[in-house]
Amino acid sequence: MELTAPPRPWAFLSLAAAALLLPGAAAGSPCFLEKTRLIKKGAARLKRENIDRIHDSVAFFETGGVTSIPDAPQISHQILGIEGSTVPVYVLINSKDLILKCLTQKLLKQRIIDPKYQWVGPIGLITKESQRFVLTDDGSLEIYNIHGSDSGSYICSVIYVHDNKHVTTEIRFMVYVYHKPGKSIHLSSEFKTETCETNAVASFEKQLLENMENLIRDLQCEIRQWNTQCHAATDTMAMLTHKLTFQFVVFPFALAFAESCKSSKCENSTNYIKKAYTEIKQFFEVQNTESDHIEQIHYISGSLTGKKVDHCKPGFGKNINNSTLCPGCCVTCPPGRFSARYDTTCILCASGSYNKKYGQTACKNCPKTQTSDRRGAKTERECHGTLQIWIVFLISSLGTSLILVASWVC
Repeated sequence: MELTAPPRPWAFLSLAAAALLLPGAAAGSPCFLEKTRLIKKGAARLKRENIDRIHDSVAFFETGGVTSIPDAPQISHQILGIEGSTVPVYVLINSKDLILKCLTQKLLKQRIIDPKYQWVGPIGLITKESQRFVLTDDGSLEIYNIHGSDSGSYICSVIYVHDNKHVTTEIRFMVYVYHKPGKSIHLSSEFKTETCETNAVASFEKQLLENMENLIRDLQCEIRQWNTQCHAATDTMAMLTHKLTFQFVVFPFALAFAESCKSSKCENSTNYIKKAYTEIKQFFEVQNTESDHIEQIHYISGSLTGKKVDHCKPGFGKNINNSTLCPGCCVTCPPGRFSARYDTTCILCASGSYNKKYGQTACKNCPKTQTSDRRGAKTERECHGTLQIWIVFLISSLGTSLILVASWVC
């Protein structure tokens, strides 16, 4: 069969979608894939498994489609280039592999002779000795066990003979490694109390927190950011003299894993969060506590409120992803930005620091006595000598002071 030109120059990788089959390939046998290959690099050796086992699940992926965010990778992804355009590729972190084809629809239709391939990635020239990368004889680049640091620009230069002329073509891909955002719940509950006396409130608070922790212990969650406020109230109708407010976050353990967690407990983290909220709500409504202060401190029925909050892993963010291909995805922070916490924002590197890699949790400081002129510096070359200022005090004969300022840039 023969592929038709894709309607738009981009591709999205998902669980259900798939690999591009090349012309002349039957439904179960891609014609340009080498059967086996070994990555020879010390302890990082990886054996390329026979890809025949996935052929039944390989299907043509029309690049105009948009799919939901997948949870886990299952099949190999083979992406074809588009001449004259950069192909965006979104791939889930920890995917088994990604195959970038140094081919375009135009090249597939031509008879090219004696092709020679060269790949350059985010960290420079890719060779057959590079770890986790395989360069096949047909010019494909295979990346195994996708990491956040695999994000970035990949360029294949292919030199070949066509119509007795030497031709050079560049094929460009932009790889975005992403993950599905995790969620926590920010909760707030109110109690009426006769006093804000410290010892009474502290004793009740301690027991309440213990009850909350016991309640969600088996739901792979924990209590974070516990906060207490007590203040006088003037609701005489409700006989309310003081109001006690507890605020806290139910945080899933799955978010704390450095890489994507594939266990059933992590996959069910969203369900655990929902169940934790339900059980906490029921707990408050039935006043399931044996505190000595139960007669003085009472839950205000219906006061429990909850708000779901998205979280990205450190090194990922949502504010730099405006693409409709992967809406809501947490994508690796690009050079010049970083993310150190479980929020959704990739922050610009501060002046005097830089970051040249994807998916970083911190920026590097410029060398001593150097700084950068702006936030978001991407390379050390943007650092330069600091402004040197000398201040000289001169005392005149009249007792007045003159200040001479001399400055220069190193």
